[in-house]
Amino acid sequence: MEKLEDRVFLVTGATSGIGEFTAELLAKERCTLIVHGRDPAKVESLVKSLQKFGAKVHGFVADLSLTSEVRRLGEDVSKQFPVIHGLLNNAGTFAGDYTGKRKVTPEGNEYSLAVNVLAPFLLTSLLLENVRASGAGRVLITSSISAGSTDALSDLQCEKHWSDHRAYELSKLCAACLQSRRDFRDVRSSE
Repeated sequence: MEKLEDRVFLVTGATSGIGEFTAELLAKERCTLIVHGRDPAKVESLVKSLQKFGAKVHGFVADLSLTSEVRRLGEDVSKQFPVIHGLLNNAGTFAGDYTGKRKVTPEGNEYSLAVNVLAPFLLTSLLLENVRASGAGRVLITSSISAGSTDALSDLQCEKHWSDHRAYELSKLCAACLQSRRDFRDVRSSE
């Protein structure tokens, strides 16, 4: 079994909360660590703070509400890291910008669905060969105890009934469903 310090891990949403905590634990094990965030200054600060533990840390910036940015992140990471031992899809949002109004991305997706569901599914698909190349890689998607009711599945974009909490609950229910699947499809060529 490889030592933890010989392994490569990607943590999305690593600039705060569970992602930052996880990144710090992995950095203390001196892993090669790929950290993601959407704010360049926060990513740069995180990289510097984690390097003090002796880890090799690489920062990437992307707005995961946009599939074009998820694709760019996946391509950039894939090129630099042909083997990934662990992919933690941790980045998430609760109702976008907290205005109390339904927010839609420029691509037409409800914001929570885009970040909490579509992004981890697409990123996993883009990096699946790299994870499989490790021989025993793992993919995790952070979910929540606040997973909504299955009656909302007929309204994934929350067009009929939107509230910040309903959108969040539904996205976390979908994330939990994704986590339980073992056969991620290859969606690199689909739009």
